[in-house]
Amino acid sequence: MKKIIIVFALLAVYSCKKDSKINNTFEGDWKTTKLSGGSVNIAAGEKWELNFVKQGETNGKGITTITYITNQVSTSNFTYTIKDKVFSMTTKYVNGFGDSTTQTHTSNIKKVKDNKIVMKLDNSIDWEIERK
Repeated sequence: MKKIIIVFALLAVYSCKKDSKINNTFEGDWKTTKLSGGSVNIAAGEKWELNFVKQGETNGKGITTITYITNQVSTSNFTYTIKDKVFSMTTKYVNGFGDSTTQTHTSNIKKVKDNKIVMKLDNSIDWEIERK
């Protein structure tokens, strides 16, 4: 029984360290290079950029900036957590009238490199970001 408990404890520590390492990689400025599937696609000429600020071992905050082909710019703040290679991002959107809505999206992290992260957003959208 003690061996089973020790194995589970070691797996939990290993998983947490992996998530912490992923969070360290997220820190900084990124640009979306692919967002496709479902009803979401980046139009030619649009830029979707993100800034991640690590706050804890497996969480942080950031800003999303979208520049549309009309040169209109939209920004929104978000918070995020990483647990068991799942990235959860909660964004608060405020429209021009001051009304706000909050949305949470989850992404399965498929690949993490120093300059590129590949995820599956909401189980249907391919999302790739690269370091700026």
